[in-house]
Parts: sequence; structure tokens; C-alpha cells
Amino acid sequence: MIFYYAVLRDNVVTELKIVSDSAIRVSPSKVDADLGSMLLASLYGGLASQYILCSTEKDSRGGVDVGFTYDYTLSAFIPPQDYPSWVFDKETFQWMPPIARPTNGHYYWDEPTISWIEYEQTS
Repeated sequence: MIFYYAVLRDNVVTELKIVSDSAIRVSPSKVDADLGSMLLASLYGGLASQYILCSTEKDSRGGVDVGFTYDYTLSAFIPPQDYPSWVFDKETFQWMPPIARPTNGHYYWDEPTISWIEYEQTS
């Protein structure tokens, strides 16, 4: 099994590193994420706190990617903001528009007007 660690600079993920299971396994049923952080800091420099375990190979990086921000208060990775007017929802961990998307038809977000615009159908 492999583990993915996010490399942070100013709390923003700049790259992902892989650590093998054998490097952080402390017993047959337990791994120590801090060992991976310390290992990466010794290999690549920086502080161990700059390397955050984000997932195992089973869930393919946990949806974390370069450009995400790590929030230490929430202990969570936050995806980049979709549009300046959208607000982050701490319960769903998603960026939400200030106006709910209409449920009928096909719409796209128009940031200059802060509104949903219906796609025009072509014949």
C-alpha cells in the first residue's frame, strides 16, 4: 500500500509525494502518519508540518490536488474557489454560489452578473 502526502507552501498544496507502507507501518494494523511527514522533511527539507497525509492508494489521493488549501482548523483540504462570489460551505466542503442553481433547464454561472444564465438551445 502507498500513502499520498500533500506538500504545503503557505498552506497551499504545491505537489504530492508518495510514501510506502513499510516506511510508516508501526504494527500489522497501524501506520503512523507523522513518520511519513518526518521522513519527507528529512529527504526534501522543510518542516514535517509541511507534509500532510491526504490519502491511501485505495481512495486515489482523496480528491486532493495541487492548488488545494489546507485548513488546520477544519483539518481538511479545501478545493480552489470556483468564482469570487461563491462561499465555502464548511458542512459540505464545497464552494456554493450565492444564488441556488435553477433546477429546470441547463445553466452556467455568469460571474459578472452574479447569476445563472440558461444555455440557449440550438436547432
